[in-house]
Amino acid sequence: MKYLIDNLKSLLIAIILAVIFRSVLYEPYLIPSGSMIPTMLVGDRIFISKFEYGISNFSFPFEPHIFDGRILELNKPDRGDVVVFKQKSGYGYTTYIKRLIGLPGDVVQMIGGVLYINDKPVPKVKAGSFNLEGQIVPQFIETLPNGVSYHTLDTYNSPMDNTVKYIVPVDNYFFMGDNRDNSRDSRYLNGIGFVPAENLLGKAKFIFFSTSAQWYDIVGWFTKLRYNRLFKAVD
Repeated sequence: MKYLIDNLKSLLIAIILAVIFRSVLYEPYLIPSGSMIPTMLVGDRIFISKFEYGISNFSFPFEPHIFDGRILELNKPDRGDVVVFKQKSGYGYTTYIKRLIGLPGDVVQMIGGVLYINDKPVPKVKAGSFNLEGQIVPQFIETLPNGVSYHTLDTYNSPMDNTVKYIVPVDNYFFMGDNRDNSRDSRYLNGIGFVPAENLLGKAKFIFFSTSAQWYDIVGWFTKLRYNRLFKAVD
């Protein structure tokens, strides 16, 4: 009986440590859609730093309401960060990964496929093309006001290439996907819209595994492994 009790204690301690690790340090996340192509591909598995922006109720399993806002903030989110966050969807919350474009107080707008922040165009330079599921599409490099650069795709003239002006509220952020014409993001105010600061889960840090295989294709996890993406930093 003592042996059984000791084993149960060890198991309980292991579970508690795992919950703490996932809640306040690092948590794995699977990229489920192509909204962040070319930066992130479907099937990428990443680690997000949950202590980067501090801790909120959304950091814990089942989102218990323990306190308001965020605590233990190491850094404030900045333009260009790739962030995993939760947003209200129906009767619950859905988890998303997008790039942070607008800070509180910013004015964000799309005009002719060009991103404007505070009425100034974000430089957008052609950077070759990208093979998107067999379709060759234009690829660009955008450089935000703080110097952060990243690749985006512009596949066709979509309704969201021209938008109204979005004024980001206090304690909220504005997010967009790098695959601009195939991303439901903050441009859709009746969808994701503005994201409250407390909804941020963490900053994407690096890819630890990547495969083009479906989740049920165990053999394909390794035969379709993307070796060139392993341990690649997310930027």
